[in-house]
Amino acid sequence: MLEKVIKSFFISAVFVFSQPYGSVAASAESVVSSKVDTNQIRIGEQFNLELNAIARPNMEIIFPVLPDTFNHFEIVKRGKIDTVPNSNPPVLRQQFAVTAFDSGFFVLPPFPFLVRDIKNSTSDTITTEALLMGIRTIPVDTTKEIKDIKPLMSVPYPWREKLPYIIGSLLLLAGLIYVAYRYSNRKKVIVVAPPKPKTPAHTRALKMLKEIEEQKLWQNGFAKKYHISVSDTVRGYIEERFDIRAMEQTTDETLKLFGNNIIHETQKEKLKYLLQLADMVKFAKVEPIAPENEQSIANAYDFINSTIPQVTSKEETVVGKEEKS
Repeated sequence: MLEKVIKSFFISAVFVFSQPYGSVAASAESVVSSKVDTNQIRIGEQFNLELNAIARPNMEIIFPVLPDTFNHFEIVKRGKIDTVPNSNPPVLRQQFAVTAFDSGFFVLPPFPFLVRDIKNSTSDTITTEALLMGIRTIPVDTTKEIKDIKPLMSVPYPWREKLPYIIGSLLLLAGLIYVAYRYSNRKKVIVVAPPKPKTPAHTRALKMLKEIEEQKLWQNGFAKKYHISVSDTVRGYIEERFDIRAMEQTTDETLKLFGNNIIHETQKEKLKYLLQLADMVKFAKVEPIAPENEQSIANAYDFINSTIPQVTSKEETVVGKEEKS
């Protein structure tokens, strides 16, 4: 027993003194970092995660959009992106309250920041270093018997409370008997019309993209609605075409579900571009330039057209009749 305690203390001491509480990544123009207020918690406790970024003149930094759950961690509370007081040059930061419910050692992954040069219209991605967190369990004395906190209590259930359910059941039974009696001797011939052939997913998606183009949303100052409409149209197409719940998944989760065998890498890159740009517009309030708006819907068209399923001649005849009608 003493050897186990000494060994556990030694491992904890090595972990505490060998792990940094923060990480920094830098480029020639900008510096980004991530840090935590502790690198060990008990299971279910919370710790603070802080993302920082130093932007240079004519540079715009877009913070990463963290999902609610990632790599055994759950975000309990997320703060807004603000400026650190009295910082020169200005330092942007965002704070998160994070917890975990699995014991062990887990990695806070590198967080990617998008850096845009406003003057030259170029962009680059800078990531922070990964951080290691230790999640400890609460010690339990297994030598003692497990007991209830309080004994079981019997709750009386009087007839007055049962009476409404009894009356309701009798009325329902009487209604069913009456309906069965009325229609027992009546025979009806029910003619069921064959279901109308469903419009293919790609046909409806391409039509929706065309309608979005004709509305000229981003040209009239509605860039956010434009990118959300394009993204939702493609996600809806993915759900029907590939049976992937893209509407309920984050961008990274959706791309992972495709893997490497379902679509080509070129198709995957176009899908990644339009989904990530929509996320930045929706969550980070990015204002895309005209070429980015046009490229987004162009990628949507290319992705759908390049993933249209091959159909047999019989299926093509049915689809042709439907589109003609």
